Amino acid sequence: MSALSCDYIPHCSTISLVTGFPADMLTQENEVDLFFEIVRDRYKEARNRYEDAKQMHGVPCVKQTLRNNDRLPEGPPKYSYKNIKEIRGNRSQGVFAMILGISVKTLQAWEANRRRPSPTALRLLELIHDAEFGTLPRDNH
Repeated sequence: MSALSCDYIPHCSTISLVTGFPADMLTQENEVDLFFEIVRDRYKEARNRYEDAKQMHGVPCVKQTLRNNDRLPEGPPKYSYKNIKEIRGNRSQGVFAMILGISVKTLQAWEANRRRPSPTALRLLELIHDAEFGTLPRDNH
């Protein structure tokens, strides 16, 4: 696939800034690859900070289970169809569906409020939104 201009690949300037990859050389495929690279790197950084904090405070590394964990994470946020469109931003439905690993029809159903994302998909939307915007919109309904 040939390189597309930033007009056709939303957020490519952000991806270019974060990765150092030239914005004018981004294609839809490497935008998706670079996006996942950013998410993977941020997860690794957060995991390393967590492990460092545990070691600094003398907390032993114990496997977390439902029996020994009194602080379970809360469930994923419930996003409205408007939130999903906001998270997608200027990406095409095709590119965003590819990022999420779903069909375009599924994304269209979410955005038309005909179907709701699964809890797993909601968690992925949460990670994407947090990586791009830093705050999480929650549907209060």
